[in-house]
Amino acid sequence: MDIGFYYLPPAKWYTKANASNLDRARTWTLFKALVATGAVEYVFVDRSVQALLREYALGIGESPEFLDGLFESPSKKDTLVRHAWGHLTHFHARFIEPAAEETGRRLSRRVTKVGRR
Repeated sequence: MDIGFYYLPPAKWYTKANASNLDRARTWTLFKALVATGAVEYVFVDRSVQALLREYALGIGESPEFLDGLFESPSKKDTLVRHAWGHLTHFHARFIEPAAEETGRRLSRRVTKVGRR
């Protein structure tokens, strides 16, 4: 799912996020709420936005250990939040959905059987 950032006024849709226009408080609240569901497999967002959100979260007292496990760093790439080119205007959340995964497996088997005929 592609999800837009919150911006400070005057906001323009599909603007590249930066330190002067990103509403870090509201965007961080949305990020944290999504993570808290336990249903998010990955979040893809530009590194510069990750840095802004991490800085904000530290400033409001979030645990550095929690943030280290959440955001990628040069030494740690297998985190929940990862860099993806083209994600300066929004972020992408990939959700864990067991029913959808099972449907995909079933369809894959069906396509394989049809292809063998």
